[in-house]
Amino acid sequence: MTAGIRITGATFTNGSTILGDDASPTVFIQPWYITNEGQFGSVVSLGGGSWVVSPGATIADSIYFEAAALVTLNEWYAKFSNAGFDSNYSYAWNATWATGGTTVVRMAIGTTGTNTGDPNLMKVIPIDTTITGWETNSVFSTLAKSGTYSLPVTFTPYVPTTQMTTNWT
Repeated sequence: MTAGIRITGATFTNGSTILGDDASPTVFIQPWYITNEGQFGSVVSLGGGSWVVSPGATIADSIYFEAAALVTLNEWYAKFSNAGFDSNYSYAWNATWATGGTTVVRMAIGTTGTNTGDPNLMKVIPIDTTITGWETNSVFSTLAKSGTYSLPVTFTPYVPTTQMTTNWT
């Protein structure tokens, strides 16, 4: 028998919290977690979990993919909720890609957040954070960060919390 104590989701009187994996807002996506990948706008899909974002793309464009299984979809919604986010909105997240480095992305999930009516969908797009006002400018004028982005990818909430728009467009 292994000795040890496991505490998950405990809150202490000074306000500190220990979050277990189940309560973590980190989203990790492997290529086999998704199906029906593609793109909207001037983002070019290479397929097989890799995309090229063309110069001049805006953050209204997107990389998209659908959860391959209900368990994956449920995890996406749980992680979004664990970050304190409403799935009716898109938010800034940090993304660490297999290729493409670490970027800030605009991410949304679900029916309203992605503005598609598809509850299985996740949309992301790397943001060019060198553009002043990227947090509040129109999604049609804020530039995406061009480059090649490949799975796997790990998403963690961007701090400070930055809600982008009420839906994808």
